Amino acid sequence: MNRKHRHGPPRGSAKRVALPRLQREHWPRWLEIAQDRESWKASFEEWQDEVEARAERLKRAGLEVVWIDLEPEPFIAWCQSRGYPNDAESRNRFAAEQVGNIPPPLRPNAP
Repeated sequence: MNRKHRHGPPRGSAKRVALPRLQREHWPRWLEIAQDRESWKASFEEWQDEVEARAERLKRAGLEVVWIDLEPEPFIAWCQSRGYPNDAESRNRFAAEQVGNIPPPLRPNAP
């Protein structure tokens, strides 16, 4: 049997990766509320450059990047409803839930 080997995801079914995106006007608020702010870049521009470089690496790997805009107050409410800290893992989890990459918890406050 002659099989063709493919590299990467089949056409039309590219794997989607959700990345959280912050807005410049909310940067000061994020610095106030993020529990992992000590690991953040010094400026919004540095943070944006880093996340855009990450997106480019994912695209070069054949993945579809889907940007999920985060707003501080709704995100805080989302974290509190699930018992999650406001950190990078939770921001990534939120983004992944929005595109269906991971299901939401079966019950509130379940990590």
